[in-house]
Amino acid sequence: MNTFCLAPGTASQDAVEALAMLAPALTGEEPVAAWSRENPRTAVFASMSLLELLEARNLQDFSDRLREAGAIRLTRPGAKLVLGGPPSLERVRFNLGGATRSLTFDRRLVRLRDGREIVVAAVVDCRNGVARSPSRKRAGAPNAKASPLARPEEHGGGSRSTSPGNDLIRFLWRTDASGRIAEAGPPFSHFIGRPLLDVIDNGDPAQAAALARHLALRETWRCVTGFSTGGLAEGLAPGLAPKLAAFAPVMLAGMPKFDQDRRFEGYSGFGIVQSAPAARADDAPRPPAAEPLAGRASPQTAPAGAGSGSVPVDGREILAVLPVGALVFEGRSPVFVNRSFLDALRYRDLAAALDAGALEPLLEALPRLSRRSEIVELRAGDGRSVRLRASAKTIEWRGKKAALAMFQSPAEAGPADLESELRRVRNEARELNAILDTAMDGVAILDSKGNIVSLNRSGEALFGYDESDVAGLPFTVLIAPESRARTQDYFEGLISDGMMSLLNDGREVTALARQGGTIPIFMTLGRIDANSYPGADEREVRWCALLRDMTHWKKIERELDDARKEAERASALKSEFLAKVSHEIRTPLNAILGFAEVILEERFGPIGNARYKDYLKDVHSSGALVMSLVNDLLDLSKIEAGKMELDFTAVDANRIIAECVSIMQPQASRAGIVIRLSLAPRLPQVFADERSVRQIVLNLLSNAVKFNVPGGHVSVATAVTEAGQAALRIRDTGVGMSAADIKVALEPFRQVAASRVSGGTGLGLPLTKALVEANRASFSIKSERDEGTLIEIAFPPAKALAD
Repeated sequence: MNTFCLAPGTASQDAVEALAMLAPALTGEEPVAAWSRENPRTAVFASMSLLELLEARNLQDFSDRLREAGAIRLTRPGAKLVLGGPPSLERVRFNLGGATRSLTFDRRLVRLRDGREIVVAAVVDCRNGVARSPSRKRAGAPNAKASPLARPEEHGGGSRSTSPGNDLIRFLWRTDASGRIAEAGPPFSHFIGRPLLDVIDNGDPAQAAALARHLALRETWRCVTGFSTGGLAEGLAPGLAPKLAAFAPVMLAGMPKFDQDRRFEGYSGFGIVQSAPAARADDAPRPPAAEPLAGRASPQTAPAGAGSGSVPVDGREILAVLPVGALVFEGRSPVFVNRSFLDALRYRDLAAALDAGALEPLLEALPRLSRRSEIVELRAGDGRSVRLRASAKTIEWRGKKAALAMFQSPAEAGPADLESELRRVRNEARELNAILDTAMDGVAILDSKGNIVSLNRSGEALFGYDESDVAGLPFTVLIAPESRARTQDYFEGLISDGMMSLLNDGREVTALARQGGTIPIFMTLGRIDANSYPGADEREVRWCALLRDMTHWKKIERELDDARKEAERASALKSEFLAKVSHEIRTPLNAILGFAEVILEERFGPIGNARYKDYLKDVHSSGALVMSLVNDLLDLSKIEAGKMELDFTAVDANRIIAECVSIMQPQASRAGIVIRLSLAPRLPQVFADERSVRQIVLNLLSNAVKFNVPGGHVSVATAVTEAGQAALRIRDTGVGMSAADIKVALEPFRQVAASRVSGGTGLGLPLTKALVEANRASFSIKSERDEGTLIEIAFPPAKALAD
């Protein structure tokens, strides 16, 4: 059977989509209908259940019903219906067979995909205006399914719920800090001035004790109680008073309110009074005790004497009927939203709000909202920005901890809220000023013309001026004349929003002190948006100048520069001394070596005793060692002073390495060391000083043989690395070194324990490393004690260096 009766040109999908815009839970089995906005008395579709309820045979009969005098208000266009706006309730009367039936419709103006604007409506109650005969099959529609609008659903349940067969009268109330009711709407206004506990206490000690405990702990609570309607009726409009029974069930819920200093200001909440057929008060059971607000799945029921309906006291149902927005989060995921919140933002459901990213600002502000309320700006479904006052607290939701966020328009905030907000803003301003005054750096606020608006305490101490002395003056009055142009260019460059505004790295300038003299400062300018501070003109832009005193750092910089110059001077003196000493030593040493060679060769006659030849050999070898030491010292000092003269040319490294191995082969053979040579066939030439390369290879081979053991090996190899470098690798199986020994060996004039046994001056490895770096190559060493040493020298290719 088809659920809808459709007008020509209307598809079932159009009806389904229109109902979803009114309430996502509607399926079409409820009493629902729609009519054109342009021709409001011509129905577009109607559900079969509504046609049956109104005793209409087809869509034309329903259109005729819309023209009845009692129903004319239903289709009358008014200011309440705005495209995309919230739903609107309308109570109308239909004349059915001489009897009157009053129905409440929830209406909303929506737009279909084809552009048509229609009013979609659903019946939210089935109230009999007069008694009907049981013989009438359709009278009262007792089996008609209640509208989902009467049971708020998660993710978009309606906030105007009504139980079938009953009227729910809602009101708001508020107490002061002492617990007396300060404000309340009808019918609760009768109790203004009385303590809340006295109003609720109807002789149930358990309920009174539970509620007193929640009030003492300042917890959110709810309870169902009953009142004699004699007092309640006094606060009602004349038309509503007869609807109350002699004993009316009332559901109350309250939430504590605090100011920004967490001082308790009282409770605020809402109530629901359910009207029902008269019942004896002494037949009603005692209402349940008060309990904290929590999202349990099983609702409590109202007293039996209250009639056939039930009062919705489940956590979701309470939040759903609140006249203010409510949103529940589990972690960062929203799990419930009421219709008031969705209507305020003009979204169909929670999914639409999430897809549009409307809740992102709220998620960022949620941690702060538990401490104090604040204004949040959210994007509405129509693209505009909506400002809502939001607050949050922790509740229990389905057995888990959750965050409940409540929203109301800033215009709805009362005088107390505005005063609280004013106190909060003033406190924040005092805190910010205290922070600025405590900061070590000077902070100056400038207007768009560069004039001083304010200056913090550190800025006053830096320049020696009070804020009142310089307020309104150009900032450049605090800058030395030689830095004013630089400062002005910096400021104008940031104002122009050009490249300089993207590369804002600050400026070093010289400032003027009031007492005289100059101050080196580092200045950084930053833009302050107009909406960053209260009361600002949207067209006004201010600038924050962060001023850091560089006097101490400049002193350290001078000290470091002086120390560097002193070290360079000392190095130069050392190099000069070594050069002079080397010259003075080499001259007589060359003479000693020359005369020793002449005597050994017996050029002027034979030596009488053969032992003299042995002594002369010792003299010659000792002189040669001293000469080598002097040459090494001179080379090392020249390299450190940057005065080493190197002749860079394209060098065939394989040739030089082979020659050096040939030179060292006899020494290695005498020590029982085997040298293995493996040269890469296509090794590129290196751009280096040939004499230095030869000395590097000889020094490394000499160390590899000297610190090896009989029967050991020395491997010499060349290769081309992945980066195209020519690499020389010399590996030995000698005594090796630890990581600590390597550091010692690379320092001039220091020797490890194995070096002392084998002799040496302690200059070989440091000089080799210095020569490698002077030739723009890299030096690396790896060694393990008793496992040997690997040294690698990597020369960049000649082409790369030439480029």
